[in-house]
This record gives sequence, C-alpha cells and structure tokens, in this order.
Amino acid sequence: AIKQLVLSIFLMERLYGKVSLLEDFVLHPAGKSCSMAPLPGQGHFDAYVQVLPSLGSLGLVPLTIGFGDECFGVLNGTITWQMAVNKRQLWQQQFDFLQERRILRGYSFQQFIHGRALVKSRPFELILSRFGKE
Repeated sequence: AIKQLVLSIFLMERLYGKVSLLEDFVLHPAGKSCSMAPLPGQGHFDAYVQVLPSLGSLGLVPLTIGFGDECFGVLNGTITWQMAVNKRQLWQQQFDFLQERRILRGYSFQQFIHGRALVKSRPFELILSRFGKE
C-alpha cells in the first residue's frame, strides 16, 4: 500500500509541478539528501506522465471511487457504493494525514485523488515471474 501511495505522490509532483516533502518523510527519514522532487525541464518519466489521462478521462474509475460523477447516487445501497465510500474515506484520511505533516503542501484533494486513481487504473503492481509468485 505504501508503494502505491509513494507512486501516486510522484505522479502528482510530475503532473502538477509542485514539490512535496515525500522524500523527507518516507524515502529518507534519516535525513539523507537525495531529492526526487520535480526539477525544471524534463524528468526521466515526463513523456509517460504527460500522456496519462486526466481524472475526468479515467472512465469508470472516478465513479468507483465516488468522486466527481453525478451518477454515483444511482449506486446508493449497493456493495459497489459501499466500497467506493470506504475507498474515498481512506484516501481522505491519507490526504489529511499528509497535509497535517505538510508533506503535500500546495496540493488539493482532487489532485491527490487524481494521482491515486492513476495508480489504481494502471497495472503498476503486475509482477511476472516463471512461478507466478513475487
């Protein structure tokens, strides 16, 4: 779960061009100086990041996380609705936690949701091996 969160924040940084304190909090808690914050110009992954869809272009993903879709109310009372509400609450708690610690200063909840939804909608965790195990 932490890998998904770190990847989400990385995508947010590259998409929205702001700097978080992610490396200080998660990646380098001992104070080592190694920054992955966005730099002016092209980053190694910018070509890929720039073609990722906007939150509104993610098809059903915003609906299944209960964000920004007027049709979400139609799902009220279903298991899909409950799962979306739970996911939305979890992501709100994560965002609030990171905001309280000033890790995501300058980012909006919608930008956070966009980063999380991009990771959720991509097979980043697909692991291929001859034995089918990690």
